[in-house]
This record gives sequence, C-alpha cells and structure tokens, in this order.
Amino acid sequence: GAYIPTTTVAVTAAPLNYPLSLLCEFERAVDTGGSECLIQLEDNPDNTDIAILFVSASDALEADMVSNNVLQAAQAMAGSISVGVTTKGAARFAQDDVKSARGGTLSAGDVSATVAATPVTIRFGARTTGGSPQLPTFGYLRRAALFSRALSDSELTTVTSG
Repeated sequence: GAYIPTTTVAVTAAPLNYPLSLLCEFERAVDTGGSECLIQLEDNPDNTDIAILFVSASDALEADMVSNNVLQAAQAMAGSISVGVTTKGAARFAQDDVKSARGGTLSAGDVSATVAATPVTIRFGARTTGGSPQLPTFGYLRRAALFSRALSDSELTTVTSG
C-alpha cells in the first residue's frame, strides 16, 4: 500500500479495488468539442483497464469501464452539460453493475460489466493517453471523491443533487 506520512508512526493505506464509486463537482469553462476527462483510474498506462468519468464529445456526463481492452460499460446521462455551470456527477463501478448520476438523476445502468484490473493510478483531469483535452484546458475540478465501495442508487442520487 501507499505510505502516508505522520508525525509519530507510519500508516499504510488499504489497496484500492472494485467495487468503488467516483464523485466530481466541476465546471466546464469551454466546450472543446472532444471528450473532457474528470477522473480516470487505471492499472497501467495503456488504457487497457480503466474506470473513467468524463464529459463526452456530445457534452454528456459519461462513465466508462474498460477491462482487458474491451469496453464493458458506457453509461452516458441524457442532456448536455453547459459551459459556465457547476455540475455534480458520480459513477458506480462494480461487477455487473455500472451506473452514473448527474444532478440527482440516474443513468439506466449496465448489469453485465466485467470490472477492470485493480487500479494503481488515479488521474485527475487527464487520460493516460493523448487525444482528450486536459484540465485546465476545459474547466475546473472543484471537488473530487473516491469511495471504496459501490454507492447505492439512492446515494448516487443524493451526492449529485443540489
């Protein structure tokens, strides 16, 4: 596990693994015309095993899970995310259960997803490989949280409301 510095003793963080959930509060400053990464979890730097929360090229909040280079789930929320508006989005990534939420509304959900390999890296505002605009190119990440469990539908709705 990762070393956490303290004043008197060493503490080791528990390893990150699925199921897990991501939360972002963000603002798009511009529409880049491409996908805009908010948070990406990966097992290695080649995009073969990732969980990602991003704004798609069609301006929708989307949560994708890729396992062994195969797209397992793509949970896009209906409706566009406007420039200059603070938005709260979240996603749950679990075996046979991937779902996203925005503004208190849930996506349909994917009930046949295989989870990605155990993540070892968390990226804020950037994908592993090029092709996507990077923060702060497109906006601001106001708040981000990673939950070491799958949030329920009710919790996804609550954390993205208001």
